[in-house]
Amino acid sequence: MRRLRVGLLSLIMATGLLAGCGGSGMTSGGAPTAPHGGVMAAMPGGKGYAELMVGQATGSGAAKKGQPVKSQIAAYFYQTDGTTEMSPAPTDVKVKVGTGANSPTFALTPLTDEKGKFASEGVDLPEGFQGQLDAKVNGEPVQVTFSIR
Repeated sequence: MRRLRVGLLSLIMATGLLAGCGGSGMTSGGAPTAPHGGVMAAMPGGKGYAELMVGQATGSGAAKKGQPVKSQIAAYFYQTDGTTEMSPAPTDVKVKVGTGANSPTFALTPLTDEKGKFASEGVDLPEGFQGQLDAKVNGEPVQVTFSIR
């Protein structure tokens, strides 16, 4: 599985994918364990945590037979305890893939089949890339930068 590195603006937290679903402890770096096996990143201003993941697209975004496998970017958002789903949920969630001015941006929409999950449609992603997660939390913009390799 790909490894993710997540950072906040000038601070980059380097962690490997965390194993286990449903974990609620703390990692050695002080961030809560990611409940879905992604990487937890503290959002600036003490607004809570975002868990970021990249995996094979499912549902309507999945590749059709004979087509290349598509990827899906997903995020979960948590309160400051790192385990409770953020309420109200963030809005305007999107991910910019790349660091250039013309890098593509993908909207992440709430999924009805998995509570609290925001995900992109199936997209073609490079093996490794840098990007930025943007969202509005309680109407205030939040940015989390990340790197996938």
